[in-house]
Amino acid sequence: FLTAWIFGIHPRPFAVLVLAAHVGAVVLGTLALRAAGLSLLGAAAAVVLATWSLAVPSPSHLTGIPLVDAGRLARYDQPVATFGLAGLLALWPVLARRVPPSAGRAALAGLLFGLATLCHAYGAAWLLVGLALLAWPGRPGRARLTVALLAGFAAALAPWAAYAAGDWAATRGQYLVQASRMAFLDPRFYVDNLLQEWRRYVPLAAAAAGGQVGVWVWAVAALAGLWRLLVEARRSRSTAALLLLVAVAVVVGSYATLLRPPLFHYLAPLWPLLSLCVAVALLDAPKGAGGRAVRLALLAAGLAATAEGALAYGRLQDRARTSTSYTALCARLRGIVPPGTRLAALPHYWFGLRPHVADYRSLYVPLTQARPELTFVPTTFVAAMDAHPPEIVLIDPPMRELIGQARVPAHRFHRLAAEVRDYLAARGCLTATFTDASYGRFEVYDLRPARCGR
Repeated sequence: FLTAWIFGIHPRPFAVLVLAAHVGAVVLGTLALRAAGLSLLGAAAAVVLATWSLAVPSPSHLTGIPLVDAGRLARYDQPVATFGLAGLLALWPVLARRVPPSAGRAALAGLLFGLATLCHAYGAAWLLVGLALLAWPGRPGRARLTVALLAGFAAALAPWAAYAAGDWAATRGQYLVQASRMAFLDPRFYVDNLLQEWRRYVPLAAAAAGGQVGVWVWAVAALAGLWRLLVEARRSRSTAALLLLVAVAVVVGSYATLLRPPLFHYLAPLWPLLSLCVAVALLDAPKGAGGRAVRLALLAAGLAATAEGALAYGRLQDRARTSTSYTALCARLRGIVPPGTRLAALPHYWFGLRPHVADYRSLYVPLTQARPELTFVPTTFVAAMDAHPPEIVLIDPPMRELIGQARVPAHRFHRLAAEVRDYLAARGCLTATFTDASYGRFEVYDLRPARCGR
């Protein structure tokens, strides 16, 4: 909600805020570690995040390097990590007993966890982390701090709740598409989530199967770091070790039981935590002459992983140089979309085409309204389009792919795709096409009767 609201103001400020979220996640993590006296650990974790390739490349994750791939996506996952780390930073002095139990700090942490939740619902995992840390036995003022934490969290969500209550029917309709993700009263929901959770980590497993050095070093070091933290927490009751262990356990556990679908990019808040565990293992090598070989082996493994990441950086730059930019693509689209018309298209090109046309309507709306499982008042695609009739329809490569694949009767969108094809054939005529090497084929349909000879 919060990210979408910022996005709606203007694209360029949003782009700056997205960049700030990436930088902020690193800065806040470093500050938190510095406050704990672990700045070297933070530096090592930052190197892992920024240089190690941990997943097989995909259209959305071109390098497999967590920080690089997250920085390319204009998604809401990054602020979840930023606000969550900021909340832990606010709570840290209380947890470490460096300051007296402060309800103000707990409320601030709750507020930041609430902002993470407004960016995406799984940001609430940070609240669970905070509650678990405050509930730890022996924590002075537990009840007061917990109430303050929850009050701050509620304060962050209050504006959204008031907005949603203003038109509850519309809110329910908007969230109907997410209904299957929130079946919390059905025990099968949790069982199915646990059975499907492995899919979230498939890109990591595929990278390991493909022989990528970084993911193997990362996985072994993460497990070793978690074990070292567990030993440290039991032996010396280290607050820093406890914080990291609880945070990893709660985030991983809540994801496995509550968060569907099991998408890889939802791991954004987990990367900084696990990278710290990797750093613990790398920097906690045995000392003395006996540990020299171990330290050299760790150094060699780390350098190999970093070199592999450098090659991934190079491939990304090569692809960027040869790919059509969004600006160039939209300029070409403006050349085939008649100016001053009412346009219906997927929202991907809104920034580039909205000033060019009189009205820009998202095809997602009629496509959703034509699916009975996603709306309280289902209708046909034709009727939904006629509610706000466009003059031009832009069919881009993803839409063309969907329509083509759904020709198979067994496809779940077979009926809907047939409605789209019939609508375009009956109402419009194909007036322009072009194929871009980076994106694919675009088609422009003119629905104005005079232009189609009807």
